[in-house]
Amino acid sequence: MSHKFGWCLLAFGCGGSAWAQNGMEPVTMEKWKGATEVRWQASGVYQGREKVVFGDYPGKGDVRDTLVVEFTARKKPKAEVVDVKITEGKTSVTNVKSDDTDCGPPVLKGSYEHWGNAQVRRAMSGQILLDAVRMYPAASVSQYPAGCGMMSIPGGTEPTKSVSVGVPDATILAGPLKFQAGKMSGVVAGDRRSFTITVGNGWVWTYVPTKVK
Repeated sequence: MSHKFGWCLLAFGCGGSAWAQNGMEPVTMEKWKGATEVRWQASGVYQGREKVVFGDYPGKGDVRDTLVVEFTARKKPKAEVVDVKITEGKTSVTNVKSDDTDCGPPVLKGSYEHWGNAQVRRAMSGQILLDAVRMYPAASVSQYPAGCGMMSIPGGTEPTKSVSVGVPDATILAGPLKFQAGKMSGVVAGDRRSFTITVGNGWVWTYVPTKVK
């Protein structure tokens, strides 16, 4: 992979010249190279081991969360991203334990939401930046390190890390079916109607474009 090609993948903006140097599927390229307005659906799945109780208490779980971001990317009359719509999924939590202790697991007394109240901080050509909060339920947790007796704690909310959603160029569908750029890897579907990006932060994103103009 050339440096130029790797950079364009990281930026989600792969023009025809980069693809020409690295091989392309001409029919798909012809379909998308002249597109000036594309409606995208980016479906994200997050999986990771996360703290699921509020405050400085032991309690982690295997977390799975989903997020769908729909947006329109325009090239004319200027490059812009508009009409961003966010649909939040419900977080699932399994394998809850008091990690790194000999105490029993916490008991969650409600739903934990890894990503809630998502808001668009910035939408621009190349990137959408989203902010959200993490929502913890009330819980029963161990009193570690004082002991393993259980006590009740309230729930709460706290800001979570922002998530960056790439705004791609649809000509990525014309390129190699598998690609790698730093910690990011991608797979183009065999029918070249979608592609999936695995990012090194727990998120996997599947992009489906619809040509508007």
